Amino acid sequence: MVPLIVVAALIAFNQGRAPRLDDEASQLATTLDRTLDRRAPDAARGLAILPLVNDSADPALDYLAVGVADDIRDQLADVSGLRLIGARSSANVATQPLSHDSMARLLGVDHVLYGALRGDAAELVIELTLFARGDASGGWTESWRSPATALPNTTSAVAARLMASVLPGDAATPPTGGSAPSGDALDHYLRGKYLLDRYNADDVLSGIGYMENAIAADTDFERAYWGKITGHARMTWVDAQSADVHNRLKKQTADEWLALGIEAPLTYRLQAMEASRVNRYVEADAAFRRAVALAPRQYAYDRGYMIDLCIAGYLERCLEQAVGVARTDPVSAAAHTALANVYRLLGDGERMLEHAALSGRFGGDMAGFYEAIALLDERQWEEGAAKLKQGLESVAVSSTWVDAWVAALADPSLADAAVTSMSEVDDASLDWLDLLYSELAAIGRVDDAYAMADRLIAEGFETWNLYVWTPGMATFRADPRFAGLMERAGIMALWRVKGPPDLCSGAAPEGFCGAIDAERSDGQ
Repeated sequence: MVPLIVVAALIAFNQGRAPRLDDEASQLATTLDRTLDRRAPDAARGLAILPLVNDSADPALDYLAVGVADDIRDQLADVSGLRLIGARSSANVATQPLSHDSMARLLGVDHVLYGALRGDAAELVIELTLFARGDASGGWTESWRSPATALPNTTSAVAARLMASVLPGDAATPPTGGSAPSGDALDHYLRGKYLLDRYNADDVLSGIGYMENAIAADTDFERAYWGKITGHARMTWVDAQSADVHNRLKKQTADEWLALGIEAPLTYRLQAMEASRVNRYVEADAAFRRAVALAPRQYAYDRGYMIDLCIAGYLERCLEQAVGVARTDPVSAAAHTALANVYRLLGDGERMLEHAALSGRFGGDMAGFYEAIALLDERQWEEGAAKLKQGLESVAVSSTWVDAWVAALADPSLADAAVTSMSEVDDASLDWLDLLYSELAAIGRVDDAYAMADRLIAEGFETWNLYVWTPGMATFRADPRFAGLMERAGIMALWRVKGPPDLCSGAAPEGFCGAIDAERSDGQ
């Protein structure tokens, strides 16, 4: 395995180390070029929009400094030929003491927009610089003046200017994606989005309130509905006790948007999410493809669709989605954690560990978990158990069941004790049962594994079968019950429409593939 570069630039900054940090960032960029297969022609039309610096005298305008960049990015989201870096990675590099050349290199683009916000709400002064790396064309520095109420017109003008600079000779103006929101609606939305991104319960609740205000101001404001749905989803993370309430409110908000009957990407994305949640994967796939048809750039790579592809065993297409997501969000723990998980399914331990380590460099906390999995796969039981405990403690999850669980991996006769140990832990929820049943199958406890899989289906656990594609689950897949399990989970129906999973191709297809062939030959 190629050693990973430890980049302190993305963790802390020590006085006097700026040149060294640029060198380290360049080394990390080379690693990302390799792992994400980033190519120079793609970089030439890539653009990162950094959050602005609030140089006004009013800290209350912080939300606008971030929001102006967000709105410009949103307006360019579906421009053909333009690759935008996501908000998370853009914000991550903006906090680092790096040159703009190093930022562009790290993000894999040739253009970076940065600037400052001055003035007050009555008259904002937005000063922006488009940095063009190396031989890239189109660099400039310009200013816009606008009251906050006229911000939609200003951000539209900036978006058009960026298109003309980064994509010379292409369309003169960016697509609007529908009518622009009013100034009041956009202001509420940007305030709400800023608060949602603070990830604490009070701020997220306030952010949801601002999204409701934005919807009240413009009842068909697509982004505000998505913002409100996102807010309720985040409340399930930051306040677990209210998860049931916010899951219900999340669905209620989705239903409110769907009731409008608007032909928009969000309409089909929500339909896909709901169908996937209840294991109706044929409906989910059709709805997602409709969203892509309406917004091909915005939905070209999508985390939700990536998960559905992995669940159905289309691992190469899942990997393509994961890499695509990471190219637009390269300095993000979540993107590299997703890639680590996909490589685990593919049985590529080296790349799994590489992306787990990259996730850790960008603030993620799952690197230890993947290191533990690699050790357990090599049957290094004690070392794996110690690493797994350490990883679970870093995410505040009880590890009291680990010793019994790892002992069962070493000696299958101890599996009953492991199940009992897990059942006695408060947070041994369905999230851990899918991991346990896959490991039980790997050690030969196939009957127990199927009993747990049946329970997960009955509970409606949407990613219950993600791990069935790991190499260690071959015995589980070889069991005659596997095809029936896939039928009950809704996967067989998708295979009939889209074709069999990856493991059914090649010289030695797995045994369950015959059931798929029989189903398809019957015309079902």
